[in-house]
Amino acid sequence: MAGVLLTGGNGFLASHILDLLLAQGRSVVTTARNEEKADQIYKLHPDLSPNQLRVIVIQEFTSPGAFDKCFEWDTQFDVVIHTASPFRYAVTDIKRELLDPAITGTTLLLKTIQDKAPSVKKVIITSSFASILNSYKENSCPEHVYSEDNWNPLTMDDAYLNPLNGYRASKTFAERAAWEFMKTRRPTFSLVTMCPTLMFGPVVHPPPTLDKLNTSNQRVRNFIAGDYKVEIPDTGASFFLWIDVRDAALAHVKAMDASKCENKRFLLTAGYFSNKEICEVIREFCPEYEERLPEKNIESGGYPKRGLYGFDNSRASKELGLTYRTLTESITDTVVSLQKLQKQYQEL
Repeated sequence: MAGVLLTGGNGFLASHILDLLLAQGRSVVTTARNEEKADQIYKLHPDLSPNQLRVIVIQEFTSPGAFDKCFEWDTQFDVVIHTASPFRYAVTDIKRELLDPAITGTTLLLKTIQDKAPSVKKVIITSSFASILNSYKENSCPEHVYSEDNWNPLTMDDAYLNPLNGYRASKTFAERAAWEFMKTRRPTFSLVTMCPTLMFGPVVHPPPTLDKLNTSNQRVRNFIAGDYKVEIPDTGASFFLWIDVRDAALAHVKAMDASKCENKRFLLTAGYFSNKEICEVIREFCPEYEERLPEKNIESGGYPKRGLYGFDNSRASKELGLTYRTLTESITDTVVSLQKLQKQYQEL
């Protein structure tokens, strides 16, 4: 079975993809930002040989030749899965911390594959629903249905207005750059882009502290920590769609072998959620946190009264055979995962 290059192997999504690939018996080369993170990946898979799992340290994706070392080994890749891209809002330099790693990193990887890896047949890039939604539209637009045909109309000037715009623009322009590469360079490999919504679910690769959790799971952590005791915050700007990280990971792996899955985008979502629904799942299935949760009859954190935008996720269901976990399963599994992490930190 030919090898897979997976970038960002210690990320929230990528760690689940890595587990699925290894379970299939794939030979995987993955990347990490430093030696410490590389060692953490090896510690999670202590019994694997270098032929099964190898971690390459790439500190900066924007440096010329950054990905060259990934293709200097004997491994022949047939698929590259590129998940590594920043997702955070606490930034001080939008260009350096968000735009450049996403856009330059993506195009640099594609060029390196074309120049150095003729065996690669398919490249799968993790984009985001951020590249699909319209940042100028309100959430309360039930007449609008989002699908893979939509693109976020943000401009580069918009990107510098605030970190939220910066993140959305980084995903939008990185994905557009990938499709432009396919159009102008005409490589021998096909391209698939995955556009997942907010991802909840268990953590495979533990962060240094719970404060370093992936952005979407932080809201679950805030509930069980009592941060939302007084009031449930708004669910967020265009953040009412979600998917379990395990389902998103499976979509990437399914796309590797799906013969009809070439040169397409996929919107990945299980449907709607609200912060209030997360609260009620925790209240019902994790009653030990009842005293840290807001009153049951609180009205904040729900859906807009005028309704929400629509969505069409039929392509992933039909072409990838993707099914979805329920919000109840995803949130309860997330809480259990966070409990285990907290116990580990206390034992250190």
